[in-house]
Amino acid sequence: MKNLTALFQAGELTPKQRVLMFVHNTTEYEKTGKEILSESDKHALSEGWRPKNNSEVREYNKYNDGWKTALFAGIDSHITSLLAQNSLLQATRLVDHAMYPKQKSLAHLTNDNAAELITQNSGLQFDEVIHRMTFDGLDEATREDILTLCPDAETESQYLDQEEILAEVFVGKNRLTDEAKEKLAESILGFMHYKYAEPLTKKGMPSNEWRFNGYFAELSTVDIAKKWADDNSVPYDDESEGICGELAEKIIAWADKRKRSVKDILKETILGWLNEGLFVKEYVPIFKSNDKATCNDKDTKLPHKEVFKKWMESKRKAEELMKKLIAQGLVVEKKNRKFFDIVEPIKLITGESLFAFQGDARFVQEYKKQVEDLLPLACVILFLRERSFMRDYANLLDFGEIFKKLSVIYETDLTFKVKRYISEFENAVEQLNNELYLVMDRFLDMAQMKDGIRYLILFFTDDLIMSLDVKPETSEATEHYWNVFEEELGEEF
Repeated sequence: MKNLTALFQAGELTPKQRVLMFVHNTTEYEKTGKEILSESDKHALSEGWRPKNNSEVREYNKYNDGWKTALFAGIDSHITSLLAQNSLLQATRLVDHAMYPKQKSLAHLTNDNAAELITQNSGLQFDEVIHRMTFDGLDEATREDILTLCPDAETESQYLDQEEILAEVFVGKNRLTDEAKEKLAESILGFMHYKYAEPLTKKGMPSNEWRFNGYFAELSTVDIAKKWADDNSVPYDDESEGICGELAEKIIAWADKRKRSVKDILKETILGWLNEGLFVKEYVPIFKSNDKATCNDKDTKLPHKEVFKKWMESKRKAEELMKKLIAQGLVVEKKNRKFFDIVEPIKLITGESLFAFQGDARFVQEYKKQVEDLLPLACVILFLRERSFMRDYANLLDFGEIFKKLSVIYETDLTFKVKRYISEFENAVEQLNNELYLVMDRFLDMAQMKDGIRYLILFFTDDLIMSLDVKPETSEATEHYWNVFEEELGEEF
């Protein structure tokens, strides 16, 4: 905006600038509680001013009428904000009831589209289903041996997946090729790298990018850190309870000092160890181990390689059965799963195909049971979607678009009120979504813990919360103001 105060003092204000002085005075008072014009200034700008001709009268009336209309638009935007907040508050009360899914307070909720909502936003993770089918296909003695090797193997696939990786790279070889070593080193590093460290740190939850408190097959990853320390004559306390963190700090400091990445240093260590006989002389993979002893103070009944052989036989049978079921109507597709802003592609058996499938496979029946338990949750979400608050929010955004245009014409920010209303509503929706996440977790826990469920439904909760990715939508009120402002302000608007 031009220096209107100087123009005012020089008596050179145009009719538009006179109106702008009033507008700026009003907005400054609303923002700070202080006016920039005195009473004598106001008088001089209006009653004390005599237009030179009809053209000046028309110009003054044009912008003055537009400003008067803007004041009414501001009132109506506030009313729209209150309508949105009221509708949202009523919806939140239902979500509060849904926080306790076992209560009968949701029993009256029904919706013909509830099952469709659940099946469109859920499914079963293909690899997990294959893993559980493989485990269930084993005889009792082999299951016990598998659990002796890894107590979590019934539900967690990581240990056996890693043993399969080792079996694949060694297949038909006594020693690894350089290419196979590179591939294996990358697999180990992929497991050791904590990909959520950066987004967690950004959210105020500092986390280490590299972790040394797990296992790759039989190999403890802290032993990789110890190997690095031994190779580089770096001292460490092998008896320390905090050895994982201590070695991580030393490796990071070592890398920083030499301007190298931690990944390169760890990869160099792993490749060097592979050249010395890792997985050949030390930490022999179970697929070629004749041992029965384990680190769990219990021996397997069969040699490890026989246990692994039976596991792979059962897995092949599970995969063949799955191929037949897919031919009969199950659908498997790739889907992205987002967690902490990181997108992971997964193979999903789609909910729609599982729900429509007529076979008696256990994982199909268990999926259908979980859908049934989640129907009240779907009714809550559909009820929220049918409420008017998101439509009112879109109307509020449209008021925002109107005030953006007016801000250009009146050379000051006139969006500040609407922005406040929008921000208040968005904060309320964010709070509602946080409650929805809790509600969905409770329903999922309830559905998955019933009747010995083993094939756990994968629910894409991010697709079910209230999205603020909404475009401005013209309502009867905003359409009125669009038309009036075009009539009053002409091409400028």
